[in-house]
This record gives sequence, structure tokens and C-alpha cells, in this order.
Amino acid sequence: MQRILLATDGSEHSKKAMAFAQEMAQKYDARLDILHVVTITTVPEDFIELLKAEEVKEPPEAVYLEKVGRKILELCGESCQMQGISESKLKTFILKGDPAQCIIEFAEEEEVDVVVLGRRGLGGLKGRLMGSVSRKVSHYVPCTCVLVK
Repeated sequence: MQRILLATDGSEHSKKAMAFAQEMAQKYDARLDILHVVTITTVPEDFIELLKAEEVKEPPEAVYLEKVGRKILELCGESCQMQGISESKLKTFILKGDPAQCIIEFAEEEEVDVVVLGRRGLGGLKGRLMGSVSRKVSHYVPCTCVLVK
């Protein structure tokens, strides 16, 4: 095992998945890729006003969610380094789109050996009705998939 992909949304299950992925990366001296996928959601009104004042041209949703995603990845990276995973064995990625599809495509394109993610995330009711990200990923990813409770 040379390459592990941790898909995270910042949820409690994602934090548990991160701990599991860190242990695996250390045990196998594997590279750990951490991926967060930005999806469109509602943005706080005060953030929209700030972007207007700053004359930011990008859609408020994209700016806000990318900022949140970068913070999630930053915290994950810090945690990994505190656990002894060197910077040379750690890489973070942020993508935009459907989380399940982005995770599956990333795993295929980057030829990761295992995908680790929380069994439940921030999806809520929509995830229960449409099928959760973890369920879709576990069915369609071309490598081993570990769902952490």
C-alpha cells in the first residue's frame, strides 16, 4: 500500500476516518492524500456583502465554500503532522462538484490504493433520500474502500 486517499467534509465521522487513515499511512509508510469537495450551498448574507465591498468577481458560493474547504484541509494537515506524518508524505486537494463523483474520479485518475471516508457526513436528509456519498463511493471506487463509523 503506497497511496491512501482520505475524503473529508469536516464532520465527526470524517475526523474518525482521518485518525484511521493516519494510522494506516504510518503503518505502511504510505503517502496520504486528503481531499475535500466543495459543493454549492447557502452563503451567509454578511459574507456576500463583504465580497461585494471587496469587488470579488467570483460567485459568493464558490469563494465561501472554497475558504471553508481550505480551512478543513489545513486542520487535517496540521493533525497529520502532529501525528508524525511528514510533509513529503502528505498532500491536500480541493475539488468542486458532486462529492461522490469527484472522489471516485480522483481515486481512478490518481491510482490510489485505498479510499478512507466517514460512513456519514454532513449530507443530512438529502443524503438519506438520494443515497449517501459513502455508499456511492464504496460501490463505484476501483480500489479498496474503508468506511469509518
